[in-house]
Parts: sequence; structure tokens; C-alpha cells
Amino acid sequence: MNREYNSIDFSSVKENETAARLYMILQKWIPFVDKQFNVWGKRPNCGHFFGGSYFYSGETAFSMFVYSILATFGDFNQEITGVSRDEMKLKAVKALRYLCFTHDVGPEDCVREKSDNVYANGTKWGGKNDEFFRASAMGRTCTLMSICALMLFDSLDQETLSYVEKIVETYADRWSNEIPRAGTYFDTQSEENAWTAIGISSGLILFKTHPRREKWLDGFNKWCINSVSTYKDRMNTGSYQGKSLRNYWMKGVTFHPDFTNENHSFVHPSYVAAGTVLRGESAVFLKMISDQIPDCVYWNNQNVYHKAVKTWFGEDGLMVPIQGQDWWYTQYHGRQFYHGLMSVFHNEEYSTHFENICIGYIEKMQDSHKNGCLLEDKHDQKVDEYGHYSLKHMEHGCVLGIAYSFLLHTFFGENKTELSSEQIFTELKGVYEFPFGCIVVNRTKDIFTSFSWRNKVMAVTLPKEGMWTITPVVGSMTGEIVFESCDIPQSISNQSEIRDCEKRDINILKEGFGATCQIIRGDRQIIQYVSFTSLPNGITVYSELFDVEKDCSTTIFHTGLIGVRNENIKLLKEQAKGYRKLYTSEKTYHFNGYFGGEKDDIEYIEHNGYVNVDDRIGYLLFGGNNVKYINKHCYKSWRGVEDILVLNNNEQVIFKKGDRINSFSMIALPNMDHEKTAALNKETIKYTCNNINVQLFELNDYLVYSNFNNDQYLLKASSQTKNIVNLYEGETFIENNALTRVLTLPSFKSSYLKSSCQICFENDIRDLHILIMNGRITILNRHDLPVRVTINKCIMSVKGYETVTLSLEELNG
Repeated sequence: MNREYNSIDFSSVKENETAARLYMILQKWIPFVDKQFNVWGKRPNCGHFFGGSYFYSGETAFSMFVYSILATFGDFNQEITGVSRDEMKLKAVKALRYLCFTHDVGPEDCVREKSDNVYANGTKWGGKNDEFFRASAMGRTCTLMSICALMLFDSLDQETLSYVEKIVETYADRWSNEIPRAGTYFDTQSEENAWTAIGISSGLILFKTHPRREKWLDGFNKWCINSVSTYKDRMNTGSYQGKSLRNYWMKGVTFHPDFTNENHSFVHPSYVAAGTVLRGESAVFLKMISDQIPDCVYWNNQNVYHKAVKTWFGEDGLMVPIQGQDWWYTQYHGRQFYHGLMSVFHNEEYSTHFENICIGYIEKMQDSHKNGCLLEDKHDQKVDEYGHYSLKHMEHGCVLGIAYSFLLHTFFGENKTELSSEQIFTELKGVYEFPFGCIVVNRTKDIFTSFSWRNKVMAVTLPKEGMWTITPVVGSMTGEIVFESCDIPQSISNQSEIRDCEKRDINILKEGFGATCQIIRGDRQIIQYVSFTSLPNGITVYSELFDVEKDCSTTIFHTGLIGVRNENIKLLKEQAKGYRKLYTSEKTYHFNGYFGGEKDDIEYIEHNGYVNVDDRIGYLLFGGNNVKYINKHCYKSWRGVEDILVLNNNEQVIFKKGDRINSFSMIALPNMDHEKTAALNKETIKYTCNNINVQLFELNDYLVYSNFNNDQYLLKASSQTKNIVNLYEGETFIENNALTRVLTLPSFKSSYLKSSCQICFENDIRDLHILIMNGRITILNRHDLPVRVTINKCIMSVKGYETVTLSLEELNG
């Protein structure tokens, strides 16, 4: 038959600083991974890594990939690896042969090693009899076998090459005949379509000529283009490569119109980026063999980047998981590859900058560990709630992005940028709404705020250091309420995770937002009303109250929930010094961060209106119960060393139908130390309102309200007055040193008012009525004595029973 192998185009290799840094990380990883290699005795010259039986055989394939790269490219240094280049090549060949024999095409008696992974334990891989998800997921492993076979070509025998051929042909033939899948909600098919595309590309990579190469190319294009597709793509009557998009290429939708999608039942940044990343892997390999890269590889990459992903970047280059995270927080290993792809393929300067940032974090974290591993020295920490997998089994997934990035820059070169983080985050300031992903984001230069009203109903306020200080733990602020008894399944009962809200209002403003929600907890046992307002200065105000609709009792009642990162990383002491301090007006608490041991340390904390986390972020507290700090050491599912701060702790409570649980409010003060938090606690006003469904706060020069009533409400709210009073749109009454605000609040809405001006009094005020409306301020002195006031810089005297009207524009001018 007409078959000819491709070969690596070494003439295209480009030396550069980025590639050299990545190559060094790969070398430093070898002393760790080499201890995970074991000979497999069922067939000659075979071996595997990390136990040889992880999902999709990735544990052996990914490690083989790294060994093949280091055996083939770069300025190799055996003093770093502890393994000679020849030995690395031999182990890569053994791994390739293990994959060949344990695949479906291999001998029947050759199955993977036994392990704790119940899905792969003692089975073959290849997905011969599996449904779409598991069978198609073998694509990446097939592609790695193709490229490694080319890198190791001179060391391979004909038996091994024949098996690689069969594996590649089996996958490419099977999936080129299938139609790409559609799906946006719950689990997007973006990832599945993309990994199927790269699996088909294994045939294009291995064979320069093949009777079915054109068919595979057609299949690759089809699966690629359907990896990142919206309804507009599905309806597009234009053409691609001379064929109709709508009638030939486009088979479904994998993204919402706002370029979000969902995986694991929520908007998961890793999976929003997955289509770009997986297709980019194929592009790297096609470049290595000097083959043409089809345009479908780049389809919608920039739309996803500019309309979604870019708005979630943190200072460290990671995307903030706005609906929570179920992997580890240190996602630098994969994210730097995403940034590298966007930099090299699309000249995105932000990503050029952030790739460098991410690589720096990887270097410092790796150099902080004893043996070159990428995640943690304590490899036996379990990372899933079932106890099947430990941190050790996650290492191969982390190294993969680094290996791909090395090849990306080795064959495409690197970009440089003069952009600084300050410039980037100044440009990113603003409010971003994702109506289909159900998220709103407000960014200042150094604060990130988001609210999510579906999938995971939660509110997040992050200081400048982002997730190194505060984590977007599931149920952030909205909390966890677990009932002793509930008649509907846990998965949809809004107990540990709030999936949706019964009613909502999302109020998008020019420099902030207000969100108001009604959440059904349990089997309609408790109704939770939530308000979350993000101000232009980055400060946020969260309020909640509860109605009890059925007799019930709770085992956990934690709201005002905050995740606190508490890592100890040797070379990242600014971010991860190994402890956190919690400040109150009464006492300073010290919590060491580590995992392992028999139990968590729990502290119940009294406060006088505020707490502050490590001089990074403060919280002003109103109502509710005491504070609880869970200094976590034991994890069912590991995401990093993450403590839990509960700002409204109820725990085990018995409720009766008709009860109304007292309201609780908290004001988050990012980038504020404990002294400034204490000062603002004294200055902030919580007004006494004439309706429990309404909350009104004044802080700095903002008036923040929430109205849980279903109708428009005329609010009368009072407090003690001061010599200087901010004036807002609406009515203000000052009588005998008591201040009353009168505002007409829209139904079921949260928002804020910016101060229109300030008034300063030189004498006691007995009865003053001030109205601001339509750009004018009217002052009525309702007493017979004159009043002397200063409004901004304008000094005036208002006689008894006199009315004065002024233009705000003139006052502020």
C-alpha cells in the first residue's frame, strides 16, 4: 500500500529564551518521574510510568512524550536529569511498546497493570467497546504515540512501528466516519470534539502518504471546526474550503452566544479554553513535520479570548474560576500553554506577558520542592473524594502543557512585549456581563469581583493577589446549608452547591452592578434572599435574609463563606508564607497552613464588627452570628491548602415554619489592612430601615441598597447625623441631629448611588429638608432659625423657612 512516514523537520528549530526555560523545567522533573518508571515483564523491552493504568493511558503516554523530547532536542544536561540521554530514549521506547501491547489491537493477554483506578485497572485501552466519551478520549494518546514514533524512529523495531500504525489507523478511521457532537450545557462537547480532532490528526502526523489521508484530513477539519462553535456558526451559509459551513461542516453548537460554555455542570475556565488548547497541540505537531496547518485550528479562538477568557485573567496569569474550581488552583502548567498559543498564533500581547508570568511561577514552585515535582512534595494526598487518585497521579497532566509549550516555541519562536501588568489591568477595568453563562464581572485595576446566578450561585471578591489570598470556593458568600432531612436529591437541593435561583434581578451599571436573588434551599424548607452589589471602587456589599417555609433542622448552616488560601511555598513567600493572620478588634489569630494529620483546627471567633485576613482584605459584619475559622488539614478533594472562613456561623439549628432568620450583611474591603478596616468600620453607616426586606448602607461616598420586596418601596431610613453629610439623589431630612434618607427603591433590586455633593454644617440643625432631583438641589429650612452650610465649596446661609435651589453642575464646577 502507498504509505510513507513523515519525519521531524529539524531545520525549523528556533532557539529562544522561552524554550530554554521550559526545557530546564522538563529536565528538573526527570529525577521525580524516573522513580515512577517500572519495567513490564509480559513482553520484551516494555515499561510504564505512574503505575501504568490511569485514564486513557495518559500517565505513560505523557511521560513518554517528555522523555522523547529530552532525548531528541535541546541542550541536555545529565547532571540535572540524573539519567543519560540514551537511557531516556530506551525508556521512551519501552513506554511506547507498553502502550502498543496493552491497546485493543495488542495481544488479548496484554492488559494494563492493576491499580486503584477502578476505570482502568487491568483493562485494555483504546475504547473498542466504549461509548463516545471514553473511546474518543484516547485521541491525545494516539497522537503522542505518532509524534514519539517519529522522534524515536531510528530506535524502533518493525513490530512496534506496525502496532503504532494499527492504533493510529484504527482511531482515525473510526472517528473520521462519525459526526461531531453538539452540547453546551452541563458538559460541553468542545473538549470531546477537539480531542477527537487531535486523535484523527495522529494519522496526518505519522503518515506522509496514506490511501485514506484525505479522508482523515476532512475528518480533522470537521471535528476541529465543531470544537468551538456557536449558533451563528451553525446557521452560517458561507463556505469553508469550498464547502457549505451550514450544510457540510457545522454539525452542532458547543458554546453559548456569549462564548462561555459549561463542563462538570458549571462555567469552567479550563474547559472554555480547551478547544483552543487541544487544537493547538495538533498545530504544534503539524509544524514539526512541516505540514500545512488548516485554518480550522484557529476557528473562534479570538472570539473566546476577547469576549470571555481575557476578562477573567488574574495578576498571576490564571483565569479566575468564577463558578468555583474542582481542580487544583495552581493551573500555571496548562495556562502558560494557552497563553503561548494565543501569543504565537494570534499575537495577543496580554498572553505574551502572562505566559512569562506563569512560567515564572512554575519555576519557583518546582524549585521549592525537593525532587523537581510540579505540585507538592506530599505525593500521597488524595485529590478526589473517592480516594482513587493521589497527587502523584496528577503530575503527568501538569507536565504535558510544559512539553507542548517547549515544542511550540522551538518551532514557532517567541514574541516579546513591553506591556506591564499595570497597563493590562488598567485596560481591563470595566463591567462584563455573560447572560448565557450567567455571570457578571466587575474589574478595577487591582480588584476582581463576580457574581454567578446559575450552576453555582456565588459571589467572589478578590484582592490584588487574587487566588493566592482568597479562593472562589463553591458557595462563596452564599454559603452551605445542609438539612438533617431532605426529600429531594442532594445534587439539585441547593444545599452544598446552589444550582439556581427561583427569581433574580441583575442590574448592570456603568462601573458596577447589583444582583438580587431568591434561592430555594432544600425541599423548599428555607427561602434565602441574597443581594450582592459591586461598587466602582471594588468594594462589595453582600446581604441575606431567610424565610422558613417548612419545619426543618440543619446540620450545617454556613453563610458568608470565604475560601482562604494558606500555602507554604519556599520561593513564593509573598504569596505563600505558610500561615495566615486573622485580625479582629479583640485579638489576632494565627493559622498555620499545611495538609495532613488527623483533623482540622477550628476556631470560634468573637468580633466587634469586622475581621481582616492577613492585611489583604477586610470584612465588615452586620447581624448574623459569630465567626468560625476552619484551618483545614484534611481534604476529601484537594485543590490546594485552603482554609474556610465562615462569617455567619449557625451550624445545628431547629427552625419552625414561619420563622424569619435575622438578616446578615458583610462588606468586603479588598487590599485593605486591619487598621484601615477598623477605621472604616467606625465610619460606615448601617441605616435603621422601616422594613426588614430592605438594607441601606453608606460607606465612603456611596449609598448602597437592597430591596427584597416584590413591589416598589418608599424607604425611610435613619441614623445619627455628622457635621459632614453626603447628599444623594432623593430626599434627606436632618432634624435635631438625626438623619433620615427617603428613597424610592425599585422592586426586587440592588444598586448604589454616588454622592452628588457634600454638605457641612456650622451650627446645630433643627429641621432641614434637602431634595436632589434632575440635576438640582433644593434646600428647605423648616425652622425659624437660620442655617449656615457649606455645599462642596459654596458657603451659604439659609434663613428660617427659606427655600434655596441650586444647580449641581454649578456646585460641582
